[in-house]
Amino acid sequence: MKKALLFLSLCFLPTLVFAKKIKLRTTNLDQTTTPGKIVLTENKKDFHILTKIVTSDNLEEAAKMINASLKELKKYGKKNKIIFSGPPRAIVYKEENGQWTTSTGYKIQKIPEILDPSFTVIDFKKGKVLKLTHKGAYKNLPEAYANLTEWALKNNLKIASNFWEIYSSQKKKTPEKDLKTVVIVLVN
Repeated sequence: MKKALLFLSLCFLPTLVFAKKIKLRTTNLDQTTTPGKIVLTENKKDFHILTKIVTSDNLEEAAKMINASLKELKKYGKKNKIIFSGPPRAIVYKEENGQWTTSTGYKIQKIPEILDPSFTVIDFKKGKVLKLTHKGAYKNLPEAYANLTEWALKNNLKIASNFWEIYSSQKKKTPEKDLKTVVIVLVN
């Protein structure tokens, strides 16, 4: 079983609990919100993510592969007229065999008829989603995942997918303390 252990990007946390009822909001999954609060929202329709999946023996190497994968995806998308929607997203997790896997990609509007075997399409199903915006260094993202997991447990929700990070800031143009990453995870 794959466990999402680390996501390298930016995220946010908005909490909505009123009289022991959870308020469900409809928001754009790519949109950032107030850092530090958890939002329960709804993904109203399935969507697809064109990804490049790469494995490595160590976490640092896996993290470095994100930018290289994004460049490959952009080149492939341009060559094949694939329309990307929204900012890039990624997940990084450790496999049972100890290997680190990085899945980096872009939301796409339509699945290509012919797909290069070095790329994969991942379906993100409709349903309830916990969403969080993390502001700051990527190395502090594990705190955000822990907060989302704890919030889900306190509200009798089960994590139903890997966590995904949506990059809202450009690392090269934004000071580390101001980086924003949206983290989403399906719950039921």
